[in-house]
Amino acid sequence: MRKLTLILAICYVTISVLIADHWNPNPSTNYQPMNLFVYGAEVNGTPLTVGDEIDVFDGTILVGAALLNGPIISPNSVQIIVFMKDEPSATGCATTGNFITLKIWKSSTNTEYSYPQMAVQFFNSPWDGGYRTTFQGNESSHIVMLSYTTPAASDIVQVSQLGFINMDFPNTCISINHILNGSPSGNIIAYKFDTPSLDLTFNGIAPAFTGNFSWFIDACNINFFISDTSITLIPPSGVLITDPNSITIYFRTIHGTGPFTALQTSYNSTIGSFTATITGFGEFIIGSSYPFITPPVENLTIVKDEMTTRVLLSWTYDTTNVQFHIYASGNPEGPFQLLRTVTETHAYIYAPTELECRFFYVTAELTP
Repeated sequence: MRKLTLILAICYVTISVLIADHWNPNPSTNYQPMNLFVYGAEVNGTPLTVGDEIDVFDGTILVGAALLNGPIISPNSVQIIVFMKDEPSATGCATTGNFITLKIWKSSTNTEYSYPQMAVQFFNSPWDGGYRTTFQGNESSHIVMLSYTTPAASDIVQVSQLGFINMDFPNTCISINHILNGSPSGNIIAYKFDTPSLDLTFNGIAPAFTGNFSWFIDACNINFFISDTSITLIPPSGVLITDPNSITIYFRTIHGTGPFTALQTSYNSTIGSFTATITGFGEFIIGSSYPFITPPVENLTIVKDEMTTRVLLSWTYDTTNVQFHIYASGNPEGPFQLLRTVTETHAYIYAPTELECRFFYVTAELTP
């Protein structure tokens, strides 16, 4: 499993920025400035460019902004200065200890993108005591990447004092068994993403594989008895799980900033779901000792030779691939077990000694 280590030098290079156009912060004081350095920003994989903005909020209060005059090209960064409140009546300034909320504004579409739908990867800075995710005067915070990916689906559900929250998405769902901690009822929002998250780091031993999908649950300031709250996840249909008993749900508070923590997870074979008692709301992924398989090949056919009892599997494929995993199961719904990894690029013939009953198959590409 490859691990990418990012090292930021203490000497910073910033690209020039102009006075913000869409958002215009107007702090009433220059008390205890905080420097934010942003090293990358994108919307659906496309970097920000001339005329786009990166904006900083303390809750709903605008406290900083930068108008770009070009894309952010590594190792350069954009610097945004935020001032702290020197008294309660100060305006346009941040309150020490509050979470740093970032937004993107695309000038070409006049569209805003904001955390938590947007993932924010804060840098784990050893000399600054770890992840600097809150406002601190006379300090700095480094943001490796701001990345907005359009959610595959989202759902908003009203929460009552006690019971189940069922949040339905195409081909998957979330169920939360909960008790509120004296809060009035309100809405809770969940987003499902079909792309890998940022900053896949873990407390303890990392899973060998993680699914290319995640969920973010925004509790919207509703208080829960966390010790009495559990979450049930059903992976997207079409994702084949080789060993469901190896699945673990992982959690972290901030969308895009690690590390993830493993939750005690149980498997329900009847409905194919995974349940864990949660320690908070935020971003959830599932990890496993085995790969998550989304069949990439097409036109899979199975031909049995009655004379030799051999079976021929054939398929079409993406020409960039050089090897394939072949998985088999006695049930069309799985779980699937690895039968062979082959270099044959169109077909595979197996001998009868390998399987003694009717099996279902799926081929999955393995790139170099």
